[in-house]
Amino acid sequence: YAATNTLIYSWEGFHPRESGRPEYLGVGGLVFDPDRPNHATGWISSSPRAALNETSFVSRSCRKATVSDATDLLSDNRKTREEAVQRLLHWREDIR
Repeated sequence: YAATNTLIYSWEGFHPRESGRPEYLGVGGLVFDPDRPNHATGWISSSPRAALNETSFVSRSCRKATVSDATDLLSDNRKTREEAVQRLLHWREDIR
């Protein structure tokens, strides 16, 4: 057995902004880059429980949030929260 720096997972949940809160199921995988431990690439699938043949797959690039990111996202200060969201949404621009 050799370590592959890969995480495979399954999930189930609902989309809170959709009427009737339909349930979804899916699987995903993340491959972590040993040279850049805070970054990963991967994929995720999503299927409505009521229509499992409607599965969609999306590829993703990810950056691990820091403790500071999490603290800012939970801040009572709205501006601090908004800045943290923008920082996390635009992290790809920082590595180009």
